[in-house]
Amino acid sequence: SIMLPLGYYRRCSHRDQSVELPWLRSAFLSAVLVLLVLSLQLIGIVPFGGLAASLAATCAGTAAKARGQDSKHERLRLRAESEAPLLRPRFAALRQLFDEGSVSAPDACALYILAFLAVRFGRGGWRAGRRRKPPPLSPKKCVLVGSPFSSAPLADKRLEAVLEPLTDRELTKLGLDEGSTIQDLVIAARLKQVPEHVSVCLANYYAGLRPLVLLWRVPSSEEVLNMLASGHRCVSALISEQALHTVYGHRDCLEMLLHDMAHMEHFVDEGRYWQQVGFFEFLRSTVAPMHEGQWLVAYGNRW
Repeated sequence: SIMLPLGYYRRCSHRDQSVELPWLRSAFLSAVLVLLVLSLQLIGIVPFGGLAASLAATCAGTAAKARGQDSKHERLRLRAESEAPLLRPRFAALRQLFDEGSVSAPDACALYILAFLAVRFGRGGWRAGRRRKPPPLSPKKCVLVGSPFSSAPLADKRLEAVLEPLTDRELTKLGLDEGSTIQDLVIAARLKQVPEHVSVCLANYYAGLRPLVLLWRVPSSEEVLNMLASGHRCVSALISEQALHTVYGHRDCLEMLLHDMAHMEHFVDEGRYWQQVGFFEFLRSTVAPMHEGQWLVAYGNRW
């Protein structure tokens, strides 16, 4: 009885790997739970009293959760569709500035976030106040150290295609001036609805203490493994028309980039960076060849 809904779930899931079916997952889990409780009741472990009410409450809860997931996904999709036409020209200009060498990789990440917030909250709406102290930098012994990055001045006219220039009043409130850079802005300002780890990651990225690789696409799993085994992590700034209209589960393109930075912080968290690099090198040098030569051939999609 359990294998029948499982087989149906797997067949539906493999038809299109990119489509999420929260209602199907909930139905499958509910069916498994019902069968499990009934089995326990038949052998006397679970008393029958209140069983029907408990099952009804469980099924109602899973159904409500599925509806909530669908509703949230729809809200994010509608927001992405409304923001995409406004973001696309900004990100085209950002990519050009990066390719020309006018902005560094951490500059590009910071401007990507600021442009998103400017479109979402309006001009200046991305500011959540001035930071009392700069984000902390990691000890050099805890991470693969690279060269510090330069940062473009906020007064550069070419940045206006990506982000509206700050007024003198806005600069003063943040303790900045006309000679300040994007890096100075990242260190001084708190960003609206952006987790603290993002500012920490960016500050360390500028200092050469976050071995991030900036991509403008989603990398393959093999690329990610190779980066991790060499001590790096990717951060994806998705700017294509299709990507900006897409919601990846419960994340839009901005959330995808912020999530990448969260993974970078976990990579260096509590001095476990070198242990993690060694583990991923083991996966690349030992496990990956076995995967390609034996497991993938024998088990296919199940593996």
